[in-house]
Amino acid sequence: MCLRKLALVKACAVVLVFLITGAKAQTATVFDSTLQQIQLAKADTTKLRLILNANNKFDEVSPRLALKLDSLMVTTAQALKRDSVIIQAYIITGRDYSDLSDFTNALKNYFSALDLAEKTNNYEKQALAYDQISWIYKTTGEVNKSPADLDKATEYIEKGLDVTRNHNLPAMEASLLGDLAVEYDIKKMHAKAIETFKLALSRVIAIGNPARILTIYMNMGISYKNSKEFDRSLDSYKRAMHLADSLGSSVHKMYLLDNMANLYNVMGQLQLSETTGLDAVNRSFTYSNLPIRVDMYEMLKNVYAKEGKYKDALDYSEKLMQLKDSVLNKDKSAQLKDMQEKYETDIKSKLIAAQQSQITSEHKLNIFLGISGICFLLIAGFIYYNLNKTARLNRTIVKQRDELGRQSERLGVMMKELHHRVKNNLQIVSSLLNLQSLKLTDDTAISAVQESKQRVQAMSLIHQRLYKTEDITRINMKDYIRELAEFLATSYGYRPDNFRLDIKVDGEWADIDKALPLGLILNELITNAFKYAYDGIENASLYISLAHQDNNLTLTVKDNGKGIDATRWNSKQNSSFGKQLIKALCSQLRAKETLDTTSGTSFTFTMPAAA
Repeated sequence: MCLRKLALVKACAVVLVFLITGAKAQTATVFDSTLQQIQLAKADTTKLRLILNANNKFDEVSPRLALKLDSLMVTTAQALKRDSVIIQAYIITGRDYSDLSDFTNALKNYFSALDLAEKTNNYEKQALAYDQISWIYKTTGEVNKSPADLDKATEYIEKGLDVTRNHNLPAMEASLLGDLAVEYDIKKMHAKAIETFKLALSRVIAIGNPARILTIYMNMGISYKNSKEFDRSLDSYKRAMHLADSLGSSVHKMYLLDNMANLYNVMGQLQLSETTGLDAVNRSFTYSNLPIRVDMYEMLKNVYAKEGKYKDALDYSEKLMQLKDSVLNKDKSAQLKDMQEKYETDIKSKLIAAQQSQITSEHKLNIFLGISGICFLLIAGFIYYNLNKTARLNRTIVKQRDELGRQSERLGVMMKELHHRVKNNLQIVSSLLNLQSLKLTDDTAISAVQESKQRVQAMSLIHQRLYKTEDITRINMKDYIRELAEFLATSYGYRPDNFRLDIKVDGEWADIDKALPLGLILNELITNAFKYAYDGIENASLYISLAHQDNNLTLTVKDNGKGIDATRWNSKQNSSFGKQLIKALCSQLRAKETLDTTSGTSFTFTMPAAA
């Protein structure tokens, strides 16, 4: 029975090779069509959008084809003079070189991204560049058995962590913690690696990033295997595989199959090791992943030897030697292939231009012949007049369109500068309030000043987000609400281990006219919860929801505290500044307020979704 299963697996592998060959030919055809569409695009913004979409499409199926788009992507981004887009283009190019194991060019692009990110104070991209550079040094350190490269990898991770902590970038911090754990594991500090993995996992789960959770589970499985905790290792791999299936990530499945095959081999489950390893090998052909194939050939050779299948062991030993020889000659063959691809691309571009010229010429000839059949002299004069008039009109339209484009770009820059200045002015006000509170001795006065400072911070966060993003009129409410709630929680001494924050937002984007009053209402309600709701409550929690329903927008803020006095809140005699502010903002938003104190305190505001 076992032999039949293995024979079936090998037969499937042969079929898969033929399918892959056909798929590659189809992919090349699609790529040529996509490249032609990009070359025909006139506006740089349209061209860049097409390049990014195409790069995402071809990245998994053919990194080499994705790489052919990268230089065009960098030059287009530079023509647009958008620093954040140029940085991202460098990082994508570095990633594609890395996928092809060309670490020299990968590092060159990552350092270019880091240099520009430092010059423009783009801290998130700085941390991302440090992370990618660290990964390259980790990989070369493992392959070349170089402690110096491994130390460089740790050094760049720590630099990235410094950036994330100094500039409040929790998502990037969690990512870097996962990579730091990998460094500890490579250095055989398994206990410290697992501890750091768990810390990174808790941070990523709180943020909600399934792809990063998958990566951490996969690397944690490797660490458990290295520390001889095989059951926990297998459990981590299975969790990661479940996420890979839900995300539809074939690349992650390939890496997971590679690791699981090695784990089954160590556990002595040779049949599972063999079938899983063959699956990983077949997938490695799809992505041209030589390291996976080398690893699996080495493992399959050993598994077949343990099973007494010496012919199969010899076959894979020979395949392994041939593959290693091909790796040695990889650079030369890649250079020749690159030159050939450039030549073919140039020929195709010239052919497209010639075809377009021919079509234009034939079209003009047909017009001329048709007109000459009627009254040539009269119609020729009429055509001449209209052609001149059309040309003038086209020149005017092009000029006006260019002017509108320049005005739109200048307006965007001015709006970003305005948001930047408003944010700076609000930070100055916040600093002045902070200085004033230092001179006060009355607790009530100090509390009032601190609350005013938090209101200013709630508005400042919105302008900070508008300044840092390409969209200057809308903000991502989910990210803004989480950042505001976490800022206030930290201000009142709450941490993830003693406080649970649950945020649900659909239709994440909101314009500034709606975001500002919503932010101030949230600031008042969250502050009141932290000040009054949780006395004597062991497991404090706060639920915030922003939902669209039937052309209405509903904001809900609910805590599990002891509840407020609804009668006192609704009383006209309650004239606190916070209540007055909420009432005024509700009037501005045309919102209806509902209070429920059945279990804790729950405020609900229903308002028209349209401005």
